[in-house]
Amino acid sequence: MLEDLTASFRTPCILDLKMGTRQYGDDADEEKKSRHEIRSSQSTSSTLGCRICGLKLHPPQEETLFLDKYFGRALDVQGFRRTLLRFLCNDQMSLSQHGRARLVHLCQALLDQLLALKKIIESLNGFRFFCGSLLFLYDAEEEFPTVRVYMIDFAHARHPELDLSDNYSGSDQGYVKGLDNLILFLEQVLDEYGSLSEIFQP
Repeated sequence: MLEDLTASFRTPCILDLKMGTRQYGDDADEEKKSRHEIRSSQSTSSTLGCRICGLKLHPPQEETLFLDKYFGRALDVQGFRRTLLRFLCNDQMSLSQHGRARLVHLCQALLDQLLALKKIIESLNGFRFFCGSLLFLYDAEEEFPTVRVYMIDFAHARHPELDLSDNYSGSDQGYVKGLDNLILFLEQVLDEYGSLSEIFQP
């Protein structure tokens, strides 16, 4: 059953992140493995454990912005970080006091959810989330939006109860690497822009 996760949003901003350092399932043949290993090595999948797979924004008084997986594959680490900041700012890079507060609000909400998710992923012995994604959503029309995080795309996921030849131990470190780098980025943004109380201090 499919669900429209944006159904309750008036103006949804969406970021699709392909997570992990390995982007093929256990059933991939050698040609497919090689193709995806090259793709990962040439993108932020290898360096950061995540890469941008799609983005949709609604900048005020401008046309809706779409960025696709080919844009994401071409990004280096700095380009990835700039694009993630564009997502959090709804492409408004010159921030007012209110814009800074909104950014900090979104970063803190995302950070809390990613820290909780990392704790869960690290506790899952033998689970692998190959080719899985994280979906970030918020409504651009809300003054201080509620940001939602979803794990999606489980077609190639593996867990110990599956009767398969490939068995894994420990947690999915490729996925954890991606979470660690997202968490680090959000912490750096919060360090730069300060807390809400600091932004609104007299």
